[in-house]
Amino acid sequence: MKLKVWFLVLIGVVLFPILNCVAAEKSTEQMSPEKQAIFQLFENMETAWNKQDAAAYIMFFHDDLRLKLGSPQKVKYYSKKACKKTLPKRMAKFGPYKMVDPEIINLKGDKAKAKVIVRKKKRDYPNVFNLVRVNGEWQIISNEW
Repeated sequence: MKLKVWFLVLIGVVLFPILNCVAAEKSTEQMSPEKQAIFQLFENMETAWNKQDAAAYIMFFHDDLRLKLGSPQKVKYYSKKACKKTLPKRMAKFGPYKMVDPEIINLKGDKAKAKVIVRKKKRDYPNVFNLVRVNGEWQIISNEW
């Protein structure tokens, strides 16, 4: 029994530092400027939403926006104009959220597809956003579930 315990302690002492070094190296990986900008967009969206700053939030969307909202049984598509109109009410209704685990699915030139989980009240809503770069700024043009 003592041999098993010492063996487990030895494994923990050896493996724990190795795994921590690998995790630290991965988190400090060099990120491309495009990837940084897209991740920053998600962070800025979260901040604007949680401050209920509709004017700032709507700026993250392209003028030709086609935003899919609702539920799979009752999907609605919103233009930027329609989204802007309903945004303050939606912000008040749904409350704060957190965007977690962003991931770039595809990035080619001025177009990108990124996945992020929108966490509201301990419930996760996976979203895939199609983005375009306009005048050096990434904007959401549509989304998928």
